[in-house]
Amino acid sequence: MTDRRNHAGEGAETEVQEKARRGPSRLGYIAFAALVLAAVAVLAWILLSALGPDVPEEGVTVEDVVARPDALAGERVTVPGEIANFVVPGEAFPLGEGLEQAVLVLPAEGTRVPTTSEDEVVQVTGTVRSFDLGELSNETAVNLGQGAFDAFDDRPVIVATAIDVIPTDDDAD
Repeated sequence: MTDRRNHAGEGAETEVQEKARRGPSRLGYIAFAALVLAAVAVLAWILLSALGPDVPEEGVTVEDVVARPDALAGERVTVPGEIANFVVPGEAFPLGEGLEQAVLVLPAEGTRVPTTSEDEVVQVTGTVRSFDLGELSNETAVNLGQGAFDAFDDRPVIVATAIDVIPTDDDAD
């Protein structure tokens, strides 16, 4: 059996040895980059599926919030209802009928309250909370130091990020 080194010279490398010395080819880098991108895409899909988008829960009523405030605490909801009266004119109002069956709506800092009147139907989107003067004073533009809010202590509140008037048939006249 003859030694290849004798025919090709003492220091000659085989083709495989030469490629190994040069390192991965450009195609190898492209394949690795595609593999990394695919892994990132799969991970992003898994995280988004698990966390879900911050979409408000719809189909919730004022009665649901009053009946299950602990179950809905921290949840973003969209709730339709009628403005009974304003606690702070043009800012804070209970949504629903009667104090015991109403949810206080406090606009979050920067949330515009549309010009509305009592008995107007609105749709409120926001986060369900329990009324806690200390916690809520930093989240809303409403001055909560007024005694008008005493009746809502430890009751459900929606810190609203959107308040929209719902047109009714009476508005068409």
